Amino acid sequence: MAHWLVKSEPDVYSWDKFKTEKKAVWDGVRNFTARNNLRAMKKGDLVLFYHSNEGKEVVGIATVSKEAFADPSAKDGDWSAVEITPKKALKAPVTLAQIKADKKLQGFALIKLSRLSVVPATPEQFARVLELSEAAPAAERGAEKQQPKKAVKKGVKGPKKGEGQASGEAASAFIDERIREVGGWRGETLARMRALILEADPAMIEEWKWGTPVWSQGGIVCTGETYKQVVKLTFAQGAKLPDPSQLFNSSLGGNMRRAIDIHEDEQLDARAFKALVKAAVSANSAKKR
Repeated sequence: MAHWLVKSEPDVYSWDKFKTEKKAVWDGVRNFTARNNLRAMKKGDLVLFYHSNEGKEVVGIATVSKEAFADPSAKDGDWSAVEITPKKALKAPVTLAQIKADKKLQGFALIKLSRLSVVPATPEQFARVLELSEAAPAAERGAEKQQPKKAVKKGVKGPKKGEGQASGEAASAFIDERIREVGGWRGETLARMRALILEADPAMIEEWKWGTPVWSQGGIVCTGETYKQVVKLTFAQGAKLPDPSQLFNSSLGGNMRRAIDIHEDEQLDARAFKALVKAAVSANSAKKR
C-alpha cells in the first residue's frame, strides 16, 4: 500500500464538502508529474487531504476507491483522474508550518515539490503527520467547529470559510455578510444572482454550508462562490438540466455538476438563468417521486 497527499483549496472543495458527498472524482490535474502520481495510485492506498491557499494544513485521510481513468473534465490531452473516499478527519489539523519545522519531514514532497497538487508520501512521513496530529494540545484536539447561532444580530460576521452550517434567517444573515465582505463587483454580482434565484422560486431555502451560500428546494439547487476573477454558481444537478442559452461555462466534464462563471462587467440573461433555477427545482422534485 502506498501513501499520497492531494491538495484542495477549501473555498473550492473542502474536507467538509468531501465528507458530505462521500466520494470525489479527483480530476482537473494538468501537470504531468502530478498526473503520473494519480496513475500510480492503487485501490486502497491512503491519501492525506490538504487544504491549500487558506489554512495550509492536512485535515483528513482518504482512500483511493477507483484507480486511474480518463479525466472526464479534460477536453483534450492525455489526462487522468482517480476516485477517492473520505476515511476520517485528523484529530487536529497539521499545518504546513509544523511540517516544515519537523526534522523527520524535511524530505516530504509537500515541501520539496510545493507546486504539485498530488505528491507521494513515504510510510514514515505519513505516520509522522498522524503523530503530529495526535500530539496536538488536548484543547485543540477536542475543538469542534462552532455552529452558527440560530439568531444573528446585525453586524455580527458569519462563520469563516469551512465553519458551521445554518439555514433560514441565520443563513440569510451570513450570506448578507458575505456580500458585504467581498464587496465591489463580486458582491454586487452575488447579490444580483441571489435575487434572481429567489425570484425564480420564492419558496427557495437559503442555507450556509462549507463556508458557502447554498440555495435549496427539495435538495441543493446551487451554491454561490466568490473568487478573485469570478463569481461561480455551481448547480448540483447541472448535467441533467436543459441549458438552451448555454449559460454553463465551467465544470463541464463531470456527470453531475455544472457551473456558471461570471466575470467583471459580464451580464447574464436573467430570464434564462431563472429558467435554469426552475428546472433545477423541478429536477429535485422528480428525484423524490
